[in-house]
Amino acid sequence: MKTTAVQKPLGKGRPKAQAGENKRERILDSAVYLFAKHGVSETTVAQIAKKSGVTSAMVHYYFKNWDGLLDTVMAERIVPKIKYVWDGIEKINSVPEILTVFIDRFFTIMEEEPLFPELWNREIFNVGGNLRERFINYYPVKKLQAVQQIFVQAQKQGQINPHLQATHIIVSAIGLIIFPLIAHDLLSSLLKLSAIDKEKYKQHVKSLIEKGLYT
Repeated sequence: MKTTAVQKPLGKGRPKAQAGENKRERILDSAVYLFAKHGVSETTVAQIAKKSGVTSAMVHYYFKNWDGLLDTVMAERIVPKIKYVWDGIEKINSVPEILTVFIDRFFTIMEEEPLFPELWNREIFNVGGNLRERFINYYPVKKLQAVQQIFVQAQKQGQINPHLQATHIIVSAIGLIIFPLIAHDLLSSLLKLSAIDKEKYKQHVKSLIEKGLYT
């Protein structure tokens, strides 16, 4: 299930409005790519324009200024993914089901946007990241807190491992998913690891968490 619509190539005779939308999407695609690979601070409007096949003036036309571009990347490329992952999670009362849905959705967005681990590592998780404050402003903290309380209650009722920090289970799941994707190139050079099979790795994460929850 896709969380965002796929941008289709333009055909001949398409209205100019759609051509404009296509340029705007290309600019956002290029910005996300360059931000992930080089960081926001090391990326310029000219680089984004060149990769997008437009002029710097066109970038300014669509996004006004640098903050406007960053706001749009967050609002249109990151926030929909956050909403997709967290939609209705707090209404699920089963701990195993919460984790299954959360992990499946998280892997879905990583499949759709392979650059996200790098982007999140550079600009969201890292202290001083250029998207960090924007991310904090959008993150559904109340949903996270509600899920944490479900885990806390399940632990009090003896349903999950008493040695766990119940409020850290979701954060641990995120770390298990993202860190290997971020560090795979480094670990591969050190340990000669093969390419990650995302489906097998998803099952690996689920098994680790499931065994930890009930041991």
